[in-house]
Amino acid sequence: GLHHWAATGMMVAVGLHMLQVFFWGAYKKPRQIIWVIGILLLVLTFGFAFTGYLLPWDQKAFWATVVGTNIAGSIPLVGEWMRDLLRGGTSVGALTLTRFFAIHIYLLPPLMAGLVGFHIFQVRKRGITPSWVRVCEEPVGHDIKPAQRFWPDQAFRDLVVSLIALVILLVVAVKVGAPIEPMANPSDTAYVPRPEWYYLWLFELLKYFPGQWEFVGGVLLPTVGIVGLFLLPFLDRNPERRPRKRPFVSFACFGTLSAMTFLGINAIATTAHVKPLSPLAMQGEKIFLDQRCQSCHGINGGGGNAGP
Repeated sequence: GLHHWAATGMMVAVGLHMLQVFFWGAYKKPRQIIWVIGILLLVLTFGFAFTGYLLPWDQKAFWATVVGTNIAGSIPLVGEWMRDLLRGGTSVGALTLTRFFAIHIYLLPPLMAGLVGFHIFQVRKRGITPSWVRVCEEPVGHDIKPAQRFWPDQAFRDLVVSLIALVILLVVAVKVGAPIEPMANPSDTAYVPRPEWYYLWLFELLKYFPGQWEFVGGVLLPTVGIVGLFLLPFLDRNPERRPRKRPFVSFACFGTLSAMTFLGINAIATTAHVKPLSPLAMQGEKIFLDQRCQSCHGINGGGGNAGP
């Protein structure tokens, strides 16, 4: 429960921090590299969320990973190769679980630690962005006031906030726990996969690009958005930092957030309520699993291709 709710809290904290940096205009010169590192950390955070998704091995984890890897499979030319590489085969199974665990535990943490360290180093080097000061009016050289010492003032503030966050997470973890669903069942075709709230907008977007257009909604548009974030400090040459004096980028940000919120709410509102299986269907499901029929007979894109 602590791991689950801390991950949710991390997504909230990262999102709020990115919005604060954007509306404060802190991505502008001379702090472009800090923003770029921040976007890399944002991508890694989503990577943590996606790879950690499968590890509980419940119904939601299994089917959401099937959908996620199918999105990777929609990429032209290299899609099928990438999907099989992520899955460790043609279907989501034990090899997929092993690969996602290795990425989640051994690959992403050192990358995150290195980037966080460099991010903080650059913040200390460049200093905190002055409130609402135009880029060309920001003090430079000897005019810059000395940065506040991290120890003990800032360290104390960080410690207090961290302890408060930890207490809240512990209370939620004890009272609510982790929302674990029944064990993954590849034959349960009636299950309607729904990702966590921070991926709902992408899940809903796929509905507008069905079939051969799945690549546009699942890969192309999100990639364009991420690339746009990377290039933002170099494209926005307006020296103003106040949001109202940057109407174009402020409107673009507000419009994007509104669209993502609309898609997420719509995804929740349109979630189908699945009826439980009848006794006869449950018996057939048990036979299907006991005989390992899914190894030859495909279900929703899973399994092999040996059987019809």
